This record gives sequence, structure tokens and C-alpha cells, in this order.
Amino acid sequence: MIFFIFAANHVYSTWKEYMSRELSYAVILAESTGAFISQDQISSLYHTNDIEHNDRYIFLKKSLQNLEDSVPQVSSAYLLSKIDGKVHFLVDSANREKINDSANSAFFPDEKEDHILQFFEGGAPSPNGSVHNDGEITSVYAPVLSNTNGDATAVIGIDYYTKALRAEAMKRALNSTMTVLALFILLLAGYMIIIKNVCIQSIGEKLQESEYLLKNVFQRIPVGIAAGNRFGNFSEINPTFEKIIGWSKEQLKGCDWKKITHPDDLPQNIEKYEKFIKREVSEYSIEKRVMRYDGSYSWISFEVAALDESGEDDRLHMWIIQDINERKIAKEALEESERSKSVLLANLPGMAYRCLYDRKWTLLFVSEGCYELTGYRPEDLVNSKERSFNDLIKEEYKETLWLEWGRILAQHSTFRSEYFITTASGESKWVLETGQGVYRSDGSVEAIEGIIIDISNLKKKEEEIQYINDHDHLTDLYNRQYFEKKLSGMNKKENLPLSILVADINGLHLINEAFGQHEGDLVITKSARIIQGCCREKDITARIGGDEFGIIMPQTGNTEAHELLDMIKEACVRYNENNRSRSPEINISMGYSTIEEELELVEDAMKTANEYMRNRKLFSQQSSYSDIISSIMTTVYEKSQETEKHAERLAELSTKTGRMLNLMEKDLGELQLLGMLHDIGKIGIDDKILNKPGKLTEEEWVIMKRHPEIGYRIAKASHKLSRIADYILSHHERWDGAGYPKGLKGEDIPLLSRILAVADAYDAMTEDRVYRKAMSKKQAIEEIKKNSGSQFDPLIAKIFIESVLMEEDCLPPGK
Repeated sequence: MIFFIFAANHVYSTWKEYMSRELSYAVILAESTGAFISQDQISSLYHTNDIEHNDRYIFLKKSLQNLEDSVPQVSSAYLLSKIDGKVHFLVDSANREKINDSANSAFFPDEKEDHILQFFEGGAPSPNGSVHNDGEITSVYAPVLSNTNGDATAVIGIDYYTKALRAEAMKRALNSTMTVLALFILLLAGYMIIIKNVCIQSIGEKLQESEYLLKNVFQRIPVGIAAGNRFGNFSEINPTFEKIIGWSKEQLKGCDWKKITHPDDLPQNIEKYEKFIKREVSEYSIEKRVMRYDGSYSWISFEVAALDESGEDDRLHMWIIQDINERKIAKEALEESERSKSVLLANLPGMAYRCLYDRKWTLLFVSEGCYELTGYRPEDLVNSKERSFNDLIKEEYKETLWLEWGRILAQHSTFRSEYFITTASGESKWVLETGQGVYRSDGSVEAIEGIIIDISNLKKKEEEIQYINDHDHLTDLYNRQYFEKKLSGMNKKENLPLSILVADINGLHLINEAFGQHEGDLVITKSARIIQGCCREKDITARIGGDEFGIIMPQTGNTEAHELLDMIKEACVRYNENNRSRSPEINISMGYSTIEEELELVEDAMKTANEYMRNRKLFSQQSSYSDIISSIMTTVYEKSQETEKHAERLAELSTKTGRMLNLMEKDLGELQLLGMLHDIGKIGIDDKILNKPGKLTEEEWVIMKRHPEIGYRIAKASHKLSRIADYILSHHERWDGAGYPKGLKGEDIPLLSRILAVADAYDAMTEDRVYRKAMSKKQAIEEIKKNSGSQFDPLIAKIFIESVLMEEDCLPPGK
């Protein structure tokens, strides 16, 4: 490389030197020519009108032509001048001069003209400034200087053929190249001699390296290799062989290969070995298990080949073994996995499939679960032999599935859809299909793979759950959530006019308190049945609150809605007439509203219906509460020994005592009402306890003592009775604080409750009971006196006795 660099530099320097010399000669020639041209000759050319007949012009032109003819390399010679800032030809051997024609400057490119103008402007050209190369022509310039001031009056120019100008330099460069080439050949010959010697030395070294490498490879190759005339008697064995087979070279001496071969693999091994010994084959291979030195078995690939054809005893063999234990284990695992997959497919609650992407869904493969799912054998559906899978899909799902698969395959995503199929027996089944496309290298769909499972039971469960979510568990009507969801979407043209009716059970809270939650639930259920029985199939009936119902009536005007309201009222009346004294009466307040235009809001309609219902409830509430109270008291009288006569006597005794205490009429009215309803809470006590002839047990007394609290809650539930609720709660309190339920004492006990306590005790003592006979009035008065100050308020007890005695005195004889 150094030589080539040196040689190239030498040839280039030679060429450059001679080229520079040729250019120098050309410049000298131009300068010499310019030296022979005088100032007068140039001036005379400016002051003549007939230049072609000017002697000096003819002389100069002929001189330039002689120069062109005498020097073969010269293309043309010319004299240039500056006129009006432009370069013009004065004399030209090629006849290009026209002094008065300004177009002459067109012969000079801008860069060339600027170069020549430097001579006229007193500038000194660069070292190569006298030479200009235009490709095929090389121009040389020299100034013609004035004798007076030394300025350039004209410029002599000589154009050379570039190729001719360079010919001498190229000749010299070629000679230099030949010299260098000769030196290179001598150098190459010497180099080849040296290389040959080096190669001989290198081959020896490589032979040593190869021997070392071969030995290294033999020792390190991940394949077991051994050579010898029989197994165990190895002349060469590498460590990998010992590692794979699990025996060392020394341990293998005298070892019989049959003893370390697994019994299951031995017959095949013996068969191949005998063919090899008989020289029927020159080599054989087998995959077998060998027993390692530690007693464990390992899978190996075992190959034996004969290395020569000498006598049988001296025949040289080569053994090659590879460890395939992991591969075999992996293969067994894969086979087990395939077996498991097969079992899975066979027991899949549906079928796995592979099909074409066509309108028939042509099946290429389908698992055995196909029969259980569809009732058709796999062979009946594969390639659409008996019928295509598309025939099993319900008509309304076919186009939807085709479009959805198209979208999924375009996105290379996973398909999932539920639809109906019809089995061979005509049964309809819900199925869930999941699958994905199999694509070719160009992105087109090759097939579709997936599974289809039976979800009919799941769908049934979902429907049951949905039913539970949409329905009220007590009445089996729709619930509020469903009602509101439906109502929000009903305000459409096809449903107009749309009527909404709301209903509320009057006195349900009072019924719950009096008869218990169970009886209240029965009232709700029966009310729901009554309402549902009056509605049409297209109506949506729902329980929208504890005691509230809602009805959506599409295509129903105001008149029809009012008719439904009247039907429900009449149904309630009929129910109450047929169920007298068996359960609380059902009284329902209702209101409705009708939407005539789409722009009307359902919320406003609901508000109007509720306002209508509340107004009607105000009118009917008083009578409904009275009916319920009457029903409660009737039930109390039926359950216990108390009678309506007892309540009336108690009201009369209490009122007399109140009058003697100068109570106001309002208080006397409440005292009379208290006398009638003080035991209303006994409706919540078991009949067996109420009517027990003997003494109550401790547990029974605890239950019995609850009736004032039950009565209190019932009274509180009615705005009409709420004013006597506290009196009912306290009517079993004692003056000494030993009463129940709160253990109030003295004047902390309400006055009306204290009055009632004396009257109630007196009437109870003077009337027969199942567990005792009635006392005389005298005995009863003595008992009241005895318990005055402890059980009874002393003042009230005294006044009560006086009122009773006064009544006795006023009685006619014999009464």
C-alpha cells in the first residue's frame, strides 16, 4: 500500500511538473509575442475606418496566423482590447474581430472576461492567472504594455488544444509509470518468495493448531464419541460419552451393553445388533434407555458404525451417543397434554370446531361434544355432509353473526356472541360461541377456530335473576326500578295518550302495628291482586313503595284511566264485603294523570297523579282509620274475655270520676275514648295467654306486659288516637312505681291513666272471670281502699269510691 501511494505520487508529480513546464512555455510564447507588438500598431487600429485594408492590421493578423501554423498545439491567436468596459477582439487569426460590434463580448463568459479585465485595470493575475482552461481549449494570456506608463494597452491571447498541450506531459508521466511498474514487479517477486516461506511455516503451525483443536473438540463436543473393537474396550472415549452414559471408561471395561440396556428396549437393540454383526448393515441407530452407574435410567440416542472392513475380531467401531432424556420427557409430557386435550374436548360442555369463513360455516373439524350439543354426529356436519352449521342457527341471528364475524376478522380480534340454535330433535338452545381467525401469510382468512358451549341453563338462571331484579318479592308485581326504567322510555308517539295511575293503601302502618307485619304483608299482597286483576295485559303494574303502587297505561286516555280507578274501588268494596271480620279492610286512595303530547314530561305526570292521590287520601283517611280501629277492637273482643260492654262500663265509670274532678270536656272526651280503647294492644298477645284460666307463668307475664306498648304504637299510628297514646301506655303504672312498662311513680303517671287504673280494677273485680267469680261491690271498694296509696292515687281512689257510693244511693229500691 505504501509502495502504491509512493508510485502514484511520483507519477502525478512527474505529470504535474511537465504540465507546468508546458504551460510556462506557452506563457513565455505569449509574452514574447506581445513584446513585438508596439503601441503605435495598436493605436492605429482604433483610428481607421477600413481596418481590413490597414497595413498594420494585416501585418498583425498574418503574424498571428503564422504563429498558429508554426505551433501545432495552437488553436488560434488573437489580440484583445478594452472598449466601453467590455473585452473585444482587435486582431484574430480566426477572423472573430469586429471592433465596432458590441456583441463580440459574447465570446467571453463572465468569469473569463473578468479575468482578462484584470490586465487593463492594473491588477496582477495570480500565479496561474495567465492561464484559463475551458475543457478542450486552454487559453494563455499576456499583456501588451505601454512604453510610456507601463499600463496594458491590449492583451495577447493564444488558445491551445488542451489534449495536445498535455501530450508531452502524459508521455513523460507514462515513462515514469513504466519505471514504477518495473520496480513493482521486482518487489512483488520478492514478496511472493517471502510469502511462500511464511506459508510453509504457517501450514506447520496450523497442523499443530488443528491437532490441538481436534483434540479440544473431541473433549468438549456435546456428543458422546468412543472408538474401539467392542463395547467397553474403547481406545478413545471423550468425557461427554462418560457423562451421558453415566459410566467412566474404567467402569465400562468388561461391561456388557445388554446388562445396562432397559429390558423393554433390549429386543429391538439385539435385533439391530445382530444385523450389524452379520454385516447386513454397516451402521445402526436406536433410541433406548440405559442404566447409569447409580441405577437410574436415562434416554439416549445410540449410533454404531464400522470404521474399517478388517476381520471381525479386529473390526474398529465408533459409538456416538446423545442425551435425549429431556426431549423424551418433553415428548411424553406433550403426548400426555394431547391426551388431556382429547379428554377435555370429549368432555367439553359443547364442541370445539374449525370451519371455513363462508356463509355455510363449513365445518372442517368438530369435537365429539357436537352430538350432545346439536343432536348431530360430527361426520354429519363436517364439510356440510348432511347439513351445514348455518342451518342450525335461528334465522334472526344468521345475518347478525355474519356481519359480526366480518368485523372481528378485519380487526384480528376475538369473537364472542350468544345466539339460539335448533337441535336435531327440534329443541332450541342458547349457545355461547368464542373464536378467532386463522390467517395466511398475506393476511387473508384461512379458517376460523373456536368453541361453542350450551348456556341454556345459565340463560335460565340469568332470566330468573333478571326476574328477581325487576319484580317485587312480596307481590310478584314489577318493582320501582323497573317501573321508572319503563316509564322513562314510554313517552313516545306510539304510546300516546299515556296514563299513569298511582295507588296508596290507607292505614297500612296502623294495620302493621295492630295486627303485625305478617297481616300488613297480606293486605299488600291482596291489594296487589285486586289492582292486577283490574289491569289489562298491556298495562305495567308495579309496587313502587311500601304501600304504594303504580300503573303505566299506554294508549289510554283520561276517561279510560278513570274507569280503571272506579274498577279498583269497586273490587275493594267487594273484597271487604266478602271478608268481614276475617282480616282488616282494604281501602286504597288513587290518583292518575294523562300525557297527551310527546313534549310533556313523565315526571310532571307522576307529580300530578301523586297530588291527585294525596287529595283523595285526605277525604277517605278518616273513615278508613275508623274502619280499621273498629276492626281491631272487634278482633280484641274475640281474642280475650274483654267485651264491648266492659269498655262501655269503663268509659262511664271513668267519665263520672272525671266530672267529680271537674275535668274539661276535652279531657272527659279523651277519658271516654281511653276507656273504650285502653286494651287495644291485646291484639298483639297470644289468645292462649289472654284466655288462660290459671295463673300466668313468669314468661307469660313478660309477654302480657307488652300490651300497653303495642297499644301505644297502634294509637300513635293514627292521628285520631295519637292524643291518648301516652295514656294507653301508662294505664298499668302504679302509684308506688311498681307498675309497668316504665315504672312511673305518683304524679308522673298521667292523670287520665290514674283514673282509668281505678275504674279498670273495680270493673274487673265486680265481673266474672274464667278463673274466678265476681266480688261484691262492697268487697271491691274495700280492695280499692286497701291498695290506695300503693297501687292507686289516694285522691282518685277516694273520689271514685264516692262516685260509686253516690250511684248506689241513687239507685231505685230493688236495683
